[in-house]
Amino acid sequence: MMMPNFLVIGVTKSGTTSLYNYLQEHPQIFMSPIKEPQFFEYGEAEKLALEFPARPWAIQTLDAYQSLFSAVTTEKVIGEATPSNFHARACKRIYEYLPNA
Repeated sequence: MMMPNFLVIGVTKSGTTSLYNYLQEHPQIFMSPIKEPQFFEYGEAEKLALEFPARPWAIQTLDAYQSLFSAVTTEKVIGEATPSNFHARACKRIYEYLPNA
């Protein structure tokens, strides 16, 4: 199953939505149809410490996260944009799932 090879991260109100929209317009870039899936910060909540409960809107499973990229065809660059990936608790999981991103 397809996974992203780059991530847009940042802090809130830093322009990630604008960047996401610009990237979506490029013919060789596939962006997740959901901006801010928040999988790396809140997904698979049972693996996270209890002080970081899952958000109801977050993508919860690896299968659901991978399905965001099922429409990839010939695009060379595959990405998603979640500003909260900036937080330390997401970094370890990003490295675990996307070591080359």
